[in-house]
Amino acid sequence: DAGWAVAVPDALAAKGAEGHVWTKEELALWVADPKALIPGNKMVFVGLKKPDDVANLVAYLETLK
Repeated sequence: DAGWAVAVPDALAAKGAEGHVWTKEELALWVADPKALIPGNKMVFVGLKKPDDVANLVAYLETLK
């Protein structure tokens, strides 16, 4: 999807180009604290702080497979 490709930060695109497949656990870490998972990324999003919000977003993302 072109919209997704535009929104994906360079750090994520690089991982994808390496063939990395994201697990639910990694997605949860990413949405909770993106800078901790991939240091140096330029994403402005600081992460979701509530565990329920993280779980709900990851569950939603799984429906998009």
